[in-house]
Amino acid sequence: MLTHVKRIDRYTIGTRVDDIFLVFLEHLFRASFASNKLEKLSFVSSSIADSDLLKFLLQIAWEHEILDSKHYGVLMLSLDEVGRMLGGWKRQIENKTPAQ
Repeated sequence: MLTHVKRIDRYTIGTRVDDIFLVFLEHLFRASFASNKLEKLSFVSSSIADSDLLKFLLQIAWEHEILDSKHYGVLMLSLDEVGRMLGGWKRQIENKTPAQ
């Protein structure tokens, strides 16, 4: 994202979005290799929260004209698709996990 952000905003919201995106990727990676279903569910849930936070920050960046409409639209469409996939993954894990 940083290449599409004005220099003055790169070190505030731009850096924050990049940091959250890296945490998001880390949670996805950890979820994909977690052996315990509850641990996997926890990482998938964290990934969903990270995705929602990214959407929120990108919306703020767009509203304050830090991010242009073209890039905002592309990012939001991608995050929406990833969110749907994560929701399906979470439901699949929940259905496999025995009720306690």
